[in-house]
Amino acid sequence: MAENNLRFSWLDNCEAVDSLADFFVRNVSPAYISHGEILTGRAIDDKTWSPDLHEILHKEITRCAE
Repeated sequence: MAENNLRFSWLDNCEAVDSLADFFVRNVSPAYISHGEILTGRAIDDKTWSPDLHEILHKEITRCAE
C-alpha cells in the first residue's frame, strides 16, 4: 500500500508571520475580545488589547508554522 504524506496546514512557513500579525492588529476591534483573549494575555480586559498584541500573535503564529 502506498504511503500518504498528506498535511493540512494554513501556514507552512514563517515568511508571512509579520504580515499576518500586522493584519490582525490593524483590523481587530475590542468587540472581538472574549474571556479567552484575556486569559491568554492578548487583552488586558474586555475593552483593551494588550500593548504586546503583535508580539504575542507573532509567537503564536510562528508555533503554528513549525
